[in-house]
Amino acid sequence: MYSARIGPEKLKSGGKKLHIYFCQEIAIDHGWKHKEELILEFEGWPGKWKGTVGIKKNNKPYMHCNVRPVSDLEPSSLGGKTSVTSLLCDIGLSENEYLRVNVLDNNNLQIRKFSEGGSSEVAEKSVLSPVVPGFVSHEFSKENYLHTNFPFGDKKEILRLAKTYWQYISGKNREAEKEIEFKIVPNCQDRGYLTDEDFEFICSWKSPRPKMHRQRNTSSEIARKTHAALSEVSRSKSLDFLVELKGVRLRTATAVMHWFRQHDTPILDYRVIFSLGRPEPSNYEDMLFYDQIADEIIGEAKKVDVSLREMDRALWVWDKIKDKK
Repeated sequence: MYSARIGPEKLKSGGKKLHIYFCQEIAIDHGWKHKEELILEFEGWPGKWKGTVGIKKNNKPYMHCNVRPVSDLEPSSLGGKTSVTSLLCDIGLSENEYLRVNVLDNNNLQIRKFSEGGSSEVAEKSVLSPVVPGFVSHEFSKENYLHTNFPFGDKKEILRLAKTYWQYISGKNREAEKEIEFKIVPNCQDRGYLTDEDFEFICSWKSPRPKMHRQRNTSSEIARKTHAALSEVSRSKSLDFLVELKGVRLRTATAVMHWFRQHDTPILDYRVIFSLGRPEPSNYEDMLFYDQIADEIIGEAKKVDVSLREMDRALWVWDKIKDKK
């Protein structure tokens, strides 16, 4: 299950268009290319819609201007080809609403609303040529939090959720965590750096698909950067060393350093973000955003005297369980 957001694009005419902005993770995991064809199915709305995804540098993947019914025989109040803006407005979805996206076979997407948006303003149904899509930065105030029922402050329930975590991951991932915690971490701490094999093992546990890019790093680069990261006192600087390596972004860097800095480095993950009640960031490379949620998780863990690993598992599985319902 992935996330998406309905975002506005301001037009030269003064109006707006709406786009569906997908998280970067979905494009990476499924190998989407620019103008790849997708089929959309919205929960509670008849018919399926076919369109193409735009993937441009420094922007999140987004749906192009128009979509069309997969079959003219399928029930739809909109009939033939229509703009994404018109479709979203007719469905009743508005600017800044958050969506959950389930990817089926052959790039078929099932989409449902996750939260209410921050604006009830209806976008103009314009077909003017688009400018480069931009993103609305999130303000990190409590007023912008989404609703969450995560049992903060309840140590017993948090520990119960952390134990439940093992039921929701594969046997392969269970063995991988044991390998990391009881073998790789102690060996690397003694050595002072990660070998190629250890580095890739932990990275693949979090994000397997960019392996090809990570293999472009030399053994000496990996040893040098991981040694610097493990020796660094500052959390942000230790992460900076890792993201300098090819194929490593902030989410993967946090997953690596989490095992070596379990006092101050929780894992950056969309499930954890949703369980905290946070909206998904427009940019997962935003260190300010990470620092804020990291400090929040650390604070909540300290309140009930649980480890960051236990809190991470509890937050992750809380959102996972909601997807199963």
